Amino acid sequence: LRESQAMSLVRELSKRGATIVAHDPVALEKARLELVDADNVTLVRSAYETVNDADAMVLATEWNEYRQVDFDVIRKLMKGDLIVDTRNIYDAGKLMDMGLRYVGIGRKNHVESFERDSAIALG
Repeated sequence: LRESQAMSLVRELSKRGATIVAHDPVALEKARLELVDADNVTLVRSAYETVNDADAMVLATEWNEYRQVDFDVIRKLMKGDLIVDTRNIYDAGKLMDMGLRYVGIGRKNHVESFERDSAIALG
């Protein structure tokens, strides 16, 4: 857990002032112990809770539970429309057809789906 990409991402976003709601179907309690000092991180028991009123969804792990999420439900729950897929498990075209903006890390960028005045900083 200490060297996980997801934990590094949560720590970095937290340091930058982001409000984070996170879920992990396996390591939730371990993550809670690791993030005890992070005031702007909330850990929840459901993947769908993470996107409720969220500006963006970031997928940082490949658990099967995340491969099978219902994006119709996610789209309704989210306030924003940005999906960042660090594992490239989602179908970019399908998500963009649903009106979501999609970034697949390591894939050819799908910036054509972004409005010209949008700016996304990753890294």
